[in-house]
Amino acid sequence: MSGPRLVLRTLIDRPPAKWMLSERPRGPHLEVSLKRFANGATELVAYRGDLALCGRKFSPKVEADGSDFEAEVHRVRSEMSELDFKRSAARARRELRHRVLSMRADRLLTLTYRENKVDLKDCWQDLGRFNRLMCKKFPGFEYVCAPERQQRGAWHFHLSVKGFYNACIVRFLWLSAIRGGAIRGEEGKSAGNVDITAPRTGAQWNTAKLARYLSKYMTKAAHVSALGARRFSSSHLIAKPEKKTFFMILSDSNFYHLAQTLELYSHAGLQKSFEAGGPLGLIWMADY
Repeated sequence: MSGPRLVLRTLIDRPPAKWMLSERPRGPHLEVSLKRFANGATELVAYRGDLALCGRKFSPKVEADGSDFEAEVHRVRSEMSELDFKRSAARARRELRHRVLSMRADRLLTLTYRENKVDLKDCWQDLGRFNRLMCKKFPGFEYVCAPERQQRGAWHFHLSVKGFYNACIVRFLWLSAIRGGAIRGEEGKSAGNVDITAPRTGAQWNTAKLARYLSKYMTKAAHVSALGARRFSSSHLIAKPEKKTFFMILSDSNFYHLAQTLELYSHAGLQKSFEAGGPLGLIWMADY
């Protein structure tokens, strides 16, 4: 006879601690976002919610045909500071990391070109064709992708994926995407290559490490600072993490209470944390 089954409670099911407020208070306070991902990881982010309400928000309005896009980009760019760009890039890296955690990726797929392809826009189009071919061959294919620029100037892609994929089939689909059906170039050489880094000795990779590994390419790449540039790509059907938002009155014990909150909702407890300077006083904590 088997023992009692362990049932994991969701963030909504757990009772809040006494310092967790459901409504935004008046005066100095922290706004706290708690997320749990499909792989079981839990992440907490807190910042000065009262100061964030005073921040600027940009919502560029672009015509449906995209004719005013360039003008709108230049207008918004002139109104944004370097700090705005850094925050925008940080949000993109965070979103990429969250999507990798949500899809529970366990493999890294790298797509490369033989030619020195330096136009990132054309590379994104190649990737789009490749993804359509993959979805047709492997229904339910999910990925999160970040581009990286080599020293010679050519771009290539790193994708986090889940599960086994035959490298020969994936290579055929990638070469079909970049050559339009012609697997080899004029010199008879392969137009590109793929590499799938699989789990070693039968054990699955740590999804959190894959997420950090993939997000570092966005930190290295110069294109992340360009307004309107496409920073990363991913499947549209990746499930969003479970989220809980609450507030805390600003006090000297906030860091302690945040750590206690993560311990309350997490399965592994506090593993990493950091505090960022600046006007919003960002605090980040995670159990992975």
